[in-house]
Amino acid sequence: MNPLTKWITSRLGEPPSRCALEAHQLALLRETFACAQASRHYSERLRGCELAGGTPLEALQILPFSYPQELRAEPQAFLCASPSEVERIVTLPTSGTTGNPKRVFFAERELQLTADFFEFGMQNITRPRERTMVFMRGGSPDGSAVPGGVCDLLARALPCFGAEAIAYGEVSDPDHARAALISSGASCAVGIASQMLEIARFPGAQPQLRTVLLSADNTPRDAVEELSKRWNCEVFRHYGMTETAFGGAVDCSGGSGMHIREPDMIFEIIDLATGEQLPDGARGEIVLTTLTRRVMPLIRYRTGDFSRILTEPCECGCILRRLDEVQGHK
Repeated sequence: MNPLTKWITSRLGEPPSRCALEAHQLALLRETFACAQASRHYSERLRGCELAGGTPLEALQILPFSYPQELRAEPQAFLCASPSEVERIVTLPTSGTTGNPKRVFFAERELQLTADFFEFGMQNITRPRERTMVFMRGGSPDGSAVPGGVCDLLARALPCFGAEAIAYGEVSDPDHARAALISSGASCAVGIASQMLEIARFPGAQPQLRTVLLSADNTPRDAVEELSKRWNCEVFRHYGMTETAFGGAVDCSGGSGMHIREPDMIFEIIDLATGEQLPDGARGEIVLTTLTRRVMPLIRYRTGDFSRILTEPCECGCILRRLDEVQGHK
């Protein structure tokens, strides 16, 4: 059984089914819709709107979109709680020389829900008594981790099933990172595809890894194939961004698509030109609606990323919808 099935069962309080999951989503969507109207952004945007009936996707389709540029321009307008309830603020620098950075606000409970998702999703990738070295933003080579960051959340999650996470942070020196990975004795590495390739291509001895999880960047198939060959390991993919509270969708051992974190969010796939929802199997832009964020919920947030929902069942039997390869991450 995919460990994520156990996670869904704990969230739903009953054996998982698509019917039970969609009922869970609809109930949380109504709460999110009501909560969002306490913010300046959504009180204006949602004035006169009502949730439609039917499935969660049908309920969303008449609501207006939100955009990254709006979040950059005035992040406080998205806040639905007093500043005293904000326990973590993540600031994302812009890629250019001008413009405001994105600022995303979280409560501790919201980050803990991500750690819970990591706990079960990572059981497909690492095992009890194994070590995982995390090459992600929010860590440093001395092993320290920023509270509420990816390194910290994995460090919370893995001990829940007897594994261990070691923070390293993003790679600036591939040789140092390679040496640290070897000396750690880790059997799993988590990192950005481009940075993991830098380590793997660096001359000299290479780590003995069983698995690698690529996250927070485009994960093209050729990168997966190259890492798998160079390190003779199994490579998994994760899709997430700060706006998803870091956790979004993750491969299972079947390797046939990333299972979406549906108890906490809804992904739509829309036509870039028309904004209309596309059927499963069609490729378009990913639109995010959070279901368990109360400090800064996001409703129909245009991610600028492109993928499709896979239509064939996964061999692991998990009911969560699956996301194909993602392109265009901003």
